[in-house]
Amino acid sequence: MKKETVIAIVFGIFLGGIVAFFIIFQSKNLELNKNKAIAPKDTTSQQVPAPSIETYQSLEVTSPDDSIITDKDSITISGKIQKGSLLVIESPIKDIAQVADSENFSVDFPLTLGENSITIVAYPKSNTLRPQQKDLKIYYLDSQL
Repeated sequence: MKKETVIAIVFGIFLGGIVAFFIIFQSKNLELNKNKAIAPKDTTSQQVPAPSIETYQSLEVTSPDDSIITDKDSITISGKIQKGSLLVIESPIKDIAQVADSENFSVDFPLTLGENSITIVAYPKSNTLRPQQKDLKIYYLDSQL
C-alpha cells in the first residue's frame, strides 16, 4: 500500500471517531432535555396529609332469616346500613330503591306463592367503597293449601 492510502485510512478513522462521539454526546443531551420532571424538585417543605379513616357500617340484614317459610303474603325486611347509602331491594315481582336516612332500615316487601328470591344491595355514598349484596330465599306457602 502506498503511504498516502495509509494516511487517508488513518485520517478517516480518526475523523469518523470524532463525528461518532459528537453524535452520541449530543443525542444524550437532547434526550435529557426532552424529559420532563414528574415530581417537583423540592419536596422537603411539603407535608403529605394523613389518609382519613372512615368507619363504615356494612350491610346487615337482621330479619328475616334466610330460607324461612311464612304463611303471609308480605314480609318486613329490616337491618343496618351506612347512613346516606342507596338501598336497592329486588325480586321478580317488585323493586324498591331508597336512600337510608338512618343506620336502621325497615321495608315491607310483597311475596309470591312459592320461592321468593330477594336481592338486597347497598351502594355506599363514597365511590371508594364497593357495593354490598345479600341474597335471601323466602318461601311463602298459603296455610289453606
